[in-house]
Amino acid sequence: QPATAPKIVAKCAGNTTKVYVSWNGATTYDGWTIYGGNSAGNLSAVASISKTGFETEHQFGTQWKYILAEAKEGSRSLHNTSTVSFSC
Repeated sequence: QPATAPKIVAKCAGNTTKVYVSWNGATTYDGWTIYGGNSAGNLSAVASISKTGFETEHQFGTQWKYILAEAKEGSRSLHNTSTVSFSC
């Protein structure tokens, strides 16, 4: 596992949120748990998605102010996260 945290970018697309996540150099993870919410201290799991190539993209039908991505291997969290705050 790399010493650096995963990278996450979130963008507004109409009434949806597009999230892009990657973790350069990591080889053991196979997916992400994505958390969303309107404050950094109140995030809920909103999706569990599989890794797709170098960068994983996922679109949500909801807009949040904060997105957190947590790397996982199977159902096990790797405790490597990144958070992004943004506004639409």
